[in-house]
Amino acid sequence: MVELAGTVALAYLGALLAGLSGVRRPVARVALALPLGVAVYVVTLLVLLVVGVPVPPVVALGLPIGALTVVVARRRPDQLGWGLGAAAVYGLMMVAVRLLAFPRVSPDSFRYVEAGAILRDSRSLDDLTGPLALTRQFTYPAIQALAAPGSYVRTFSALALVSAVAIVLVAARDALGDAMPPPAISLLVVAAVLTPNRAAYHALYINGHTLFAALLAIVTAAAWIAWKRPEAAGRWWLAASLATAALVPLRPEAVLVAGFALLPWVLAPAVPLAWRRAPMVALGATTILWYGGGPLRLELAAGRDPDTSVVLAVVLGAATLVATAIAPLWWLPWSLLRRVVVAGSLAGTLVLAVLRTDEVLASVRATVENLTGAGYWGWFWPATAVLLALAWHRRPDAWGILVWPIATFPVLGLAVAIARDAPYRVGAGDSFSRMLVHLLPVVALAFLARFEQPVDPGGKGPGSGAAPQRVGAGDAPPGPVH
Repeated sequence: MVELAGTVALAYLGALLAGLSGVRRPVARVALALPLGVAVYVVTLLVLLVVGVPVPPVVALGLPIGALTVVVARRRPDQLGWGLGAAAVYGLMMVAVRLLAFPRVSPDSFRYVEAGAILRDSRSLDDLTGPLALTRQFTYPAIQALAAPGSYVRTFSALALVSAVAIVLVAARDALGDAMPPPAISLLVVAAVLTPNRAAYHALYINGHTLFAALLAIVTAAAWIAWKRPEAAGRWWLAASLATAALVPLRPEAVLVAGFALLPWVLAPAVPLAWRRAPMVALGATTILWYGGGPLRLELAAGRDPDTSVVLAVVLGAATLVATAIAPLWWLPWSLLRRVVVAGSLAGTLVLAVLRTDEVLASVRATVENLTGAGYWGWFWPATAVLLALAWHRRPDAWGILVWPIATFPVLGLAVAIARDAPYRVGAGDSFSRMLVHLLPVVALAFLARFEQPVDPGGKGPGSGAAPQRVGAGDAPPGPVH
């Protein structure tokens, strides 16, 4: 009952927030409900614990629920029913998963449960040891902290994966409109991407990978919509901001992945500057809040030298906030920044590879084996790479925005291997092999978008090929669409 109550409460909270942000379609509210509810709850709990308010996690969940319920009841009382409807949908799915499937666990799973129990029972970050805080982070332990004492939330991974798939379909509809592929093609594309063994495994795995996938899908979808159909971006800027905030303390590589995924959104010329700034502010502020108020503070309080990655994260968070105040950066051409970022990333990785050649070669060899059988992916990723390369020819407008996080992921993965001072290994439990689950919804959205249907060139539909129109007010004229 505790798990059911926590699940429906998160979905109710997220659905109310989606409604307030302008999302009107019921399917879209349900798709966004769980990840947005998680984001608001996690940020609330993190802020309270960092400032030293020892609240139980259930109270940190109840506070935003109460506040939003009052706001919605006063402004749009008819919207309360949509929140209850989303809660009912996720509640029914949770019951079905509990009845029909068994969870998959690993030593990592029990460490997440342990961290969640610390948050629930001690109501403080101080009892999280350095390694536990760094490796298990905060977002997923905060979810596990909603379980009853001695138990754990066993259904969350499956629900998050369902949410990720729904987000893909909702984003495709928002961006493509009348150019949306027929339902049969959409379902086939989604089904094909979810067929790998690892997708089924992670749907039942007690770990945060499917939640990461859902949150990254929101960020990527928002960036794509900002270029493809900017008039719909107003429904996504808040979701992208909250998804970024929840990503940062979810996994060690999340800051880099979220930052790269946000770049196309940041430079979308037809979207108001305030909307573009919001996710970057969320990225910088949450990075400082978690790494500064969590691992850095804990290490200093224990008299230990902080981990280099923690210090770099705090510096990166501060630099991100400073960058939001430098107006000219927001009007750089995307084509220019894209080349600079790719060149800089490749150069930096090459330098590190030269300095640590043995570790890099070991990681590359292990990854090749994992992606051709040993990681239980079959040949899914080599086939995906070939299909994406073939699809690049005569690609539709803004399709490169969806390919961006997929193409940059290997470089980020290699950087993580070098930074953690341990090469990747052969086997399904390898970190990079598991991290690839994060890309599945983005891959599905990229393939779905590639099947964009032709529309009347003289019409006003989003697939007509016309350049995006500027939305709202900003501080500079829009630049060219690349």
